[in-house]
Amino acid sequence: MAQPHIPESGVGAVPEETLSDALKTLDPVSRALLDLSLRRGIPDGDIAAAVGTDAGQIAGRRDKVISTVGASVGLSGPDELVRLRDALKRMDW
Repeated sequence: MAQPHIPESGVGAVPEETLSDALKTLDPVSRALLDLSLRRGIPDGDIAAAVGTDAGQIAGRRDKVISTVGASVGLSGPDELVRLRDALKRMDW
């Protein structure tokens, strides 16, 4: 029986538990932003209206938080961060 392919690098090589641990190190506001934006799909404009800022600020903050999570698990390239964002949308955290 063939063994499943396990990537040696990139987001596919990072266990979900490791990503979950990285999320736990974030401050509550950053975790909430990722939850509302990525997992729940709430538009940036709606989040911005709720916290009294603009959609550009929300998008920029989310990108910084994703970069922070990526750096904590050894991911940094633009392609890796796009895949990380997609992985965060799908994972159960």
